[in-house]
Amino acid sequence: TTDIWVSDYFQDAVLGDVRLAKGNEWAGSLVSRWGNNDWDFHSTLAFGKNGRQTDSDREGHFWGLVLQPMYWLHTDKQRIVARYQFQTSKQPEGIRLNSRYARLGAAQDVTIDINSGRGDSHHSLYLGYNYHIFGDHLKIISGFEWESLKSNGETLFKGWSLGSSLRIFL
Repeated sequence: TTDIWVSDYFQDAVLGDVRLAKGNEWAGSLVSRWGNNDWDFHSTLAFGKNGRQTDSDREGHFWGLVLQPMYWLHTDKQRIVARYQFQTSKQPEGIRLNSRYARLGAAQDVTIDINSGRGDSHHSLYLGYNYHIFGDHLKIISGFEWESLKSNGETLFKGWSLGSSLRIFL
């Protein structure tokens, strides 16, 4: 199986307008999915430009890459998933951590300052196990992730998270 597609959007909005995607001016991506028997590989290359923000450190261009190999241990039931993510921006707060858990942890403890999860360079590694009860419509997802966030060469966050969830898709 091979799927390749391109997607993009543009919005001409100003501060104060209702804006999509946290006000991004434009974004585009090249996505591919490859499959062969028990193996699958997904990748995304994305580019964009943050629109006008109340803080100029959050404006400017960004880009990112996701590489995600997957392997069926038992076809249609048990799957191992790995993922590498990278995103960067020239602005010191031009990107944001994808993980809500690091931001939630920092919000709970005032001694932790991760700059609201914003920086200019982010790396993430994930390894997980999925148990499919009813295909992609009902599955258990468990895994652990390491990620690092930097701004102006300073490490703001480096940490691990472990999670498990029941996912329902109708």
